[in-house]
Amino acid sequence: MAGLFLPGRETQNYLAESLCEVNKNPPRLFFYMPSFLTFFDTVSSDAFNRLDTIYRFYDMTVPDVKYRDNSAGGYYIHMTGLKPIKINDFMANPFQIWQREAMLLCAGDFESGKFNAMTVGWGSLGTMWRKPFAQVVVRPSRYTMKFMEKYNSFTLCLFPDEYREKVLLLGRISGRDGDKIAQSGLSPVKSETIAAPGFKEAELIMECTKIYFQDMDPAGFIDPEIDRDYPENDFHRIYYGRIEAVHGCETCSL
Repeated sequence: MAGLFLPGRETQNYLAESLCEVNKNPPRLFFYMPSFLTFFDTVSSDAFNRLDTIYRFYDMTVPDVKYRDNSAGGYYIHMTGLKPIKINDFMANPFQIWQREAMLLCAGDFESGKFNAMTVGWGSLGTMWRKPFAQVVVRPSRYTMKFMEKYNSFTLCLFPDEYREKVLLLGRISGRDGDKIAQSGLSPVKSETIAAPGFKEAELIMECTKIYFQDMDPAGFIDPEIDRDYPENDFHRIYYGRIEAVHGCETCSL
């Protein structure tokens, strides 16, 4: 990841020690890095300032490190190695994105730990109602459908080829039967604008808020071949999500 310095173990230990300094009313701090993920529940302002000094010394503050107050009134540091992409500047080959079998749809709420993900290979990107959108489809039999219905946001995460088997695993097994995300070894991370999480290993993350849904009507199938994909009549529910934010890496090929 260009321009990103990963600190050595001694530096990591110093960061941890700094963050363990607490006071009576400590802010909360989330600390994400591509090589490891740690959540420190309580840190002092002094510890945060020391951490900030370290980041600035190693020139790690922009654009990979972002600061903001979170809902708990504390500090938030997000490091995934991905950079924000303005939606109007976002360029990608939509056929490659959907056909690579390396995309995850994730819906739910990161903070509560209630979310699920599934592999997706059908969908679209575009503009509708003057809004940038991502369109996804989910069969009613999928466990992810429960989270798509209950929560108002979702992410689409595209992964490098080396994670393809992990991504496909999340399409082969159901979250009803256990923690398949933990089994995959992939790492959920907090999104910047929505409740649904992204993934640390992704090379592209689109954060979306639901704006429309509709059940697929087989009466509209003009091409008779389409019906072959529904031998059990489990027609998809179609969701449109307004794209709120896009994050991508410098070196990924989209």
